[in-house]
Amino acid sequence: MRGGSSELHDPIRETPARRALGTGPHEGAANPEAPSLLSPSSVTLIPELKEKLERAREGGLTSHRSTGSGVVAVHEYTRLVDAILLEKCRTFLDGEQDSVAVVATGGYGRRELCPYSDLDLLFLVQKGKESEGVNRLLRLLWDVGLKPGDATRTPEECYDWMRDDVKTATSLLTCRLLWGSKTLYRRLTESVVPRFVRRRGRLLVDSAVVALRDSLEEHDRTIYVTEPHVKNGVCGLRDIQFVRWIEDLLTRRNPSRRARYVPGPALMDPDVLERAYDFYLRVRCELHYYNSWGLDVLERDSQAAVAINCGFGSEDDPRAAVEALMGEYYRHSRQVYRLLRYYVETRTRPSDVVSLAKRLLFSESLAPFLSLYAGRLSLASEPPNGGSTEEILHVFRVAQKKDALLSASLRESLRIWVAACTEKFDHNATVMRTFVKVLRDGRNVGKLLKAMRDIGLLGRIIPEFAKLDCLVSFDGHHHFTVDEHTLKTLRELDRIATDDGYGEIEFCKVYDEIRDPLPLRLALLFHDIGKGFPGDHSVSGSEIAAMVCGRLGLDEETTLTVEFLVYRHLELFKVSEGRDLSDSGVIETLARLTRTPERLKMLYVLTYIDVTSVGPGVWTRWKGAQLAEVYEKTLHVLETGKISDENLEAKLRASGFNDTERAKILRHCESVNSVEYRRENVPERIRFHAELADEVSGGVPLVVETESFGDYHEFIFCGKDRDSLFADLAGLLYSEGFDVLGARVHSLSGGVALDLFYVEIADGVRVGLDLRLERIRSKIDRLNDKTVVIADVIRERARSFGAGPAPLYGPRVVVDNQSSERYTIIEVHAGDRPGLLFDLALALKQLGLDTRRAKVSTFGERARDSFYVLEEDGGKVDNPARQLEIEQSLLRSAK
Repeated sequence: MRGGSSELHDPIRETPARRALGTGPHEGAANPEAPSLLSPSSVTLIPELKEKLERAREGGLTSHRSTGSGVVAVHEYTRLVDAILLEKCRTFLDGEQDSVAVVATGGYGRRELCPYSDLDLLFLVQKGKESEGVNRLLRLLWDVGLKPGDATRTPEECYDWMRDDVKTATSLLTCRLLWGSKTLYRRLTESVVPRFVRRRGRLLVDSAVVALRDSLEEHDRTIYVTEPHVKNGVCGLRDIQFVRWIEDLLTRRNPSRRARYVPGPALMDPDVLERAYDFYLRVRCELHYYNSWGLDVLERDSQAAVAINCGFGSEDDPRAAVEALMGEYYRHSRQVYRLLRYYVETRTRPSDVVSLAKRLLFSESLAPFLSLYAGRLSLASEPPNGGSTEEILHVFRVAQKKDALLSASLRESLRIWVAACTEKFDHNATVMRTFVKVLRDGRNVGKLLKAMRDIGLLGRIIPEFAKLDCLVSFDGHHHFTVDEHTLKTLRELDRIATDDGYGEIEFCKVYDEIRDPLPLRLALLFHDIGKGFPGDHSVSGSEIAAMVCGRLGLDEETTLTVEFLVYRHLELFKVSEGRDLSDSGVIETLARLTRTPERLKMLYVLTYIDVTSVGPGVWTRWKGAQLAEVYEKTLHVLETGKISDENLEAKLRASGFNDTERAKILRHCESVNSVEYRRENVPERIRFHAELADEVSGGVPLVVETESFGDYHEFIFCGKDRDSLFADLAGLLYSEGFDVLGARVHSLSGGVALDLFYVEIADGVRVGLDLRLERIRSKIDRLNDKTVVIADVIRERARSFGAGPAPLYGPRVVVDNQSSERYTIIEVHAGDRPGLLFDLALALKQLGLDTRRAKVSTFGERARDSFYVLEEDGGKVDNPARQLEIEQSLLRSAK
């Protein structure tokens, strides 16, 4: 879900809490399980309290913008909310100040209340006593959108509450009294909490350490995401809070322990956490103000406004402002990551005698200056040459041979050595040879190169790669920064190479058939390196790859293969997503480009890895099926020198059909009169289509059938041909929550149409395929009866589910008469949105074009729809004026 507008202006003026706070779907909603108990006189307090809260938010915004400090801003907003809440406590709890205590907990207790955060409150009461005033106050707070929870307990009940819920336990460590009984509050803070810390504090520490370690080391989590979660992302606010909770608990258990964590001497700046925390709070506040609700994800469509309002640039150049903001975000995250890694390995490590003895006994000494314990490589002594280039690379070779991780302290030492080294790594022959050995070895290459990136070494060995450092791609589909995406591709290749329970077995088999995987590994490292330079990244990337291969001392064959893979790394995906594979010329052209089965296999694996490493949910079975078909057909041409056998009669004889069935299938194919149709459908499928066509010829207006293939489905529509049929069918599918992945349109003799759509369910509504199919058939009946028109069902869909966010990318139209001998291919590149295919198909029909094929590719927030069309006379679109007319019409429809 997207929040806010892409306009860059003051969110307080734009968003109306002003507009009366609480009218939106994310704010102001009363607790659904708590019907209002407010008296009529109390109800009048709601607009008054909303207005006061809005003034508090405006005051917080003033502090936020004027000080440039997130901590100062949240403290000021917390102070203003405290004053409002104190006034309401006096109103609703008058006379109960000795029997009720209102306590701020969690972020509110820490005085870190952000503009649209929940209000964490605890109401302490005496045992056996209830307070009607507390209930009324809670309802009021819910009704104005503050979401205070409903925690009303005695101090003693809080012990079990803390024991049962870790979040509650940590929130009560930083609680503070807002109003009421100091006696009840002291019973909580001086009796219950200390007793909990004595009895269960160690367990809480251990769980916090595990959570922190998991956050830092989980395979799929990284700081280098393009839309980071400021609160719960890796090294965000929550991870820093883990350290604070751990230190607070350990200090309470052992008061002699120093409460404020200071890392090892000369390794890190001790104020890293404080500065990062202030920055994150600043960004989080701006996100809340911009979106007018508690959104903590720094989404693409809010980044420009947040960057400008935080002073990272101006409206004149929003892209530069975003780059500056994200650069600052990654700088803080990287420093926090280094510190927290060091913290987890040292400060939280067991220091009892048994643990120390185990380390001493079971550490393996690795000459000349390293040691290995529990799978982690550490520095046992200072290296003889003080951290020379050769010694730095030696560490990585040892880690690769021992399949070991680098300890945080060793990483910091390596980082210091790399920074202090004045020698050019990329001109050192020993370094380059060792680097090639790391790549050629094949074990854990992605993990090692990631560590090299993190300590600044990879950018010294390959200076061109340094330009990708924290680079955000603005193409709308990459979930990670360019450097992180590149390193993820190499880690994905490591998983394929080891074949240890890997899900996509097909790619493991293809990888095993590759004679020398070094070019593939290098191509993955370089495939996006051109994004750090001007121009087409595939072109500049291939040139850079050739230069680096020369510096690495690689032979000509390897260099040419790497150059080819980088230059053509998008080719297979483009063909699988945008070209009609039944056109033999497409496959023949691809075979000529790849030249050898070895290159094709590497390109196939590279394409799969590149797509899967873009972000979660991008790879689908449909994409896999399309890509596999391209690969298999091209491989057949390369290995045999010819297109697969297309003799239909031979296929029918081999399939065991009798004479009647063969004759029926042949008549149907003659009726379709399409070589492509015979080529892309097996005989059993053609027979099924023929049966559907017979039903239509017998008087049935339109037959609909489906078949499922895992996470995508085929819809088969067979009916009387008419104008706008293709567009209407696309609209029907959209109305039932389907995204169209591809389509085939066939016109049979006798005025029968056979349209095949490949779709996936995209609306997230828990409605099965059978019910959706039934509803489509019902809508078809209504359309045939003329009780509705297609525009009606489109509007029904829009009202039910909304139109979705506005596209972030302007449309582009390409008219291609070269890639197909028979058809004109029209490609539409646009921001994806609901109903896009229907609008484009309708525009094509209104232009008088006959659509024969459609291939739809969605990649993140972008769509690329390819239409194979003919003019009404059956010819291509050759006239330039006509091409311009088509382009302008489709541009209007794609917006």
